[in-house]
Amino acid sequence: MFEPSLPEEKLSAIENLSFGIVDKIFLFFEKSFWPDDCAGVQLVWKEGPEDKDVYESLSEGETWKKTWFKKITGFDTVARHPTALCGWITGREALYMESLQDSEIGAICVRLLRSFTGWSVPEVSKTLITRWGSDPHVRGSYTFISDGVNGVEAHKALASPLPPKDKCRGRKHLQVLFAGEATHVNFYTTTHGAYLTGVREAERLISYYAD
Repeated sequence: MFEPSLPEEKLSAIENLSFGIVDKIFLFFEKSFWPDDCAGVQLVWKEGPEDKDVYESLSEGETWKKTWFKKITGFDTVARHPTALCGWITGREALYMESLQDSEIGAICVRLLRSFTGWSVPEVSKTLITRWGSDPHVRGSYTFISDGVNGVEAHKALASPLPPKDKCRGRKHLQVLFAGEATHVNFYTTTHGAYLTGVREAERLISYYAD
């Protein structure tokens, strides 16, 4: 996409920083069924059910798909949406979930809530599910640092504007700027990290044109 090509250190940072999947499962109900002081339900598994009728066709290497829902960490209440809960799921299980129908996902989540809480949990009225991993324009959610990778160097290299300052002459500086959570040394993998990097690059432009 870039001509001339990006500098080697930036290409290396892109190659070394991994890109993972975090999906959200929003469950909407006609009315809330949880206590007013409840901020959410976190799931801690000891063992879980397996639906052999549904998953009997899976190969041995895909047996984890039988219990993909065990990767759901819990369901949190949602600010300004008093009858909604938000579930979180990551990794390959999230990517597999994205291939399922919303109705199936919603039914499984209701089953989990009933099993873990013992509450009278109604059926969902609506679901809203992210599918960042299978979105052709995204293919993931957040960066993460793999083993053996110097994250600080990678984030700094990715954040560096082009062309590098020491190779600029006159007013040719700041041809391309880079922002996003992957360019923040401390707050990568967060929305506020993405926001702060946008502020950082805006301030860079302000400082540039103010000189």
